[in-house]
Amino acid sequence: MEKYIIGFSLVGLTGAGSYGFARSLQVFKGYDDATVILATCLVSFGIIIIVGFQGLWVRVENPDYDLNSEENPN
Repeated sequence: MEKYIIGFSLVGLTGAGSYGFARSLQVFKGYDDATVILATCLVSFGIIIIVGFQGLWVRVENPDYDLNSEENPN
């Protein structure tokens, strides 16, 4: 039960922090600049997530893959 409480509180704090960051950007920089800054953050975060999932998927498709093997062309 403690794991769930910690998980829900972390998600809640992260959501509140994200909202606070977005709102402060809108107040101090204006709506258009805040949109550009947030889009830049989201795109870079999305690329990291995509690369991570692709790496996991390669491991799922071929669990015996060895990067240092002789068959690897790199």
